[in-house]
Amino acid sequence: MLRLDNGAVIELGSVVARAGEGTIYDVIGHPEWVAKIFHPDLKDLAAKRAKVAAMVESVPDGVHQADGFVVLTWPLHLVSGDDGTVGYVMPRLDISNAVEIHTISNPSNRANPLPAAPQWTPHVAWHHLVNIAANLCLAVETVHRVDAVIGDFQERNILVNDTTRVSLVDCDSMQFTDRNGQQYLCGVGRAEFTAPELAGVDLSRTARDKPSDLFALAVHVHLLLMAGNHPFLRGEWTGPGEQPDALSLARTGQWAGGPQSNLRTHALAPPVDFLPPAIQQLFTRAFTDGVRDPSVRPSAAAWREQLQRIQVGTCARGHQIPVEADPCPWCAIDDARAVRKSAHPQPAVPQRAMPVVPKQPAVAPYGRPLPAAPVPSRTRRNVLIGVGAAVALVASIVTVTIALSDSGDDRSTATGSSAATTRNAAGNSGATATVQSCDVPSSFGSATVSLTQEGLAVDVPIQTDCDAAVSLSGAGVQVAVFDGARDVAAGVFNLDMRPVVVSGQTTQRFVFPAGMYWRTPEMVSSTLTAEITGAEQDVTSRSTTGSGAVAADRPLPPAHGTFDSVAAAALSELSGADYPAVRDGLANRWVPQISSKQIGLVTDGITYADPDILRNHLSLRQRYEAVRLVWSGHWTTFNAPNWWVTVVGSPSGDPAVANGWCDAHNIDSWNCIAKYISDTAGPDGTTVIRR
Repeated sequence: MLRLDNGAVIELGSVVARAGEGTIYDVIGHPEWVAKIFHPDLKDLAAKRAKVAAMVESVPDGVHQADGFVVLTWPLHLVSGDDGTVGYVMPRLDISNAVEIHTISNPSNRANPLPAAPQWTPHVAWHHLVNIAANLCLAVETVHRVDAVIGDFQERNILVNDTTRVSLVDCDSMQFTDRNGQQYLCGVGRAEFTAPELAGVDLSRTARDKPSDLFALAVHVHLLLMAGNHPFLRGEWTGPGEQPDALSLARTGQWAGGPQSNLRTHALAPPVDFLPPAIQQLFTRAFTDGVRDPSVRPSAAAWREQLQRIQVGTCARGHQIPVEADPCPWCAIDDARAVRKSAHPQPAVPQRAMPVVPKQPAVAPYGRPLPAAPVPSRTRRNVLIGVGAAVALVASIVTVTIALSDSGDDRSTATGSSAATTRNAAGNSGATATVQSCDVPSSFGSATVSLTQEGLAVDVPIQTDCDAAVSLSGAGVQVAVFDGARDVAAGVFNLDMRPVVVSGQTTQRFVFPAGMYWRTPEMVSSTLTAEITGAEQDVTSRSTTGSGAVAADRPLPPAHGTFDSVAAAALSELSGADYPAVRDGLANRWVPQISSKQIGLVTDGITYADPDILRNHLSLRQRYEAVRLVWSGHWTTFNAPNWWVTVVGSPSGDPAVANGWCDAHNIDSWNCIAKYISDTAGPDGTTVIRR
């Protein structure tokens, strides 16, 4: 029996999501809540319980708005069981029409929503962006009403809905100080949103102050108002040497267009002086004055007051601008783009195809029915829970659900009975034995995903409490990996050839070759879910556990779209994820280009569609170091805007060096060339082919 801290009995409903620290459930009879139940093996569980208990005692005013809109997914009540606190309830957040804030602040993302994403974003105008910024300030004000610091104030923890209202999620990871002065720190943060006074410190051991949130807030406001341009990333560097990284610029108060800054406004970005003077002054306080004294950064309330005072008008061409803006920055940007386009006219002939790899081995046609048992429904509720979203090159999978089937139609699950009938591994006709707790492996530890030369590797720790070893087998075992409602990988494995033996605890590696996964480790969060179906379980006398790495035989259709739609979304996400690295490390340099593909291209015996383009790129990403995906529309040195280009992060000022990389890797001149990447130069003279 589960009770709230007020004594009320609650009953959990269906699983909504599985997160890194716990499982999220519906609460029967309370559609306005969800319950987060901690994993019993959660690291520092006692500290987590104490932190959440303190947060429940200090719920800030404004968690809900009058109409029920959820501003913060803040812990509201503790949930207790026989062993004490097991979790908490929080507001249910409807995300059916919500997007992460970067989808709004980035003009390209805003104009081109993914097929499965909400489709209202192309209709967002500048006055909507102003209102989103003001609503974000209100959410920060709400957090700061209590002794809390957001800490990990990054894009994935901010949601915007189609009324421009803003919600903050992952609240139980915020830094919080209880009434006795006990601090519970937030140990993570993204560099581009980290205040300069925190540069180089160990965040897991350092308490933050609210002004550090106000630095990140100013960055988010800048991204919204200034066409997605980060104040410390995009600009024209006029100082000595190479442009410093964002955190180094922040430490010296040099931001794009700021006072006495060596980082000038980019030619295709709006200048800060088109904004009302009061908004300009707030940016100067946040980014320039705040370096010397963080306490002078404007509060969220000060930002909201001035944002709500902005009066928006329309220029002669229909652009929305502040009424005092003259000239219109959007007109100037359009004119600059037109000049560049006229100076480098599009060629009359199509871009030449340059295949870079041999013909891909044949794979099963997409969408072919599979003989294994059908995958259970993976429909997700439109509810978002406050869960962490730290991204790393190796991402943890914290929940694995396995459905096991025997030779008949009856299926057992991870919640099956403690006594189970299993088959003898020798395969004797009718031979059975009763073994306690052998129906399924009893528990699963944290797993990892990584990119190898063979494909995406998913390592799943499996533990069983059986007295005897058990083996998992099956000719058509289906394994699918998800990041919320985003497909990561899906394939069919033949475990009859290499059964997985579990005795005590073992870690099994499942490998998904290119064409059977869509997203790389750096694209996903730390809260992945793996589902395994169609496996049979047998008692075995084998003592060797695991089976070594097993590779998928054929692809499995994605659960959240078609092969085409999921691949298209993944290409857009991957190029977006790679864009900062290309901009900061490869732009205005020569690099090896090892592939260029677009939809409809016929080469290598393939008429390329999005799944083929993604498979081609991922196979190269597996094979070589520092591979990046570039969309030609982001750069002016390509002749056409709709090509997916694969380059290698080995930049040089000399095309001969780039072509030397091609020679060193034994790639012929048709499949590897030297390419100059820039968003200021034209395409002429930016391609060098070896003779």
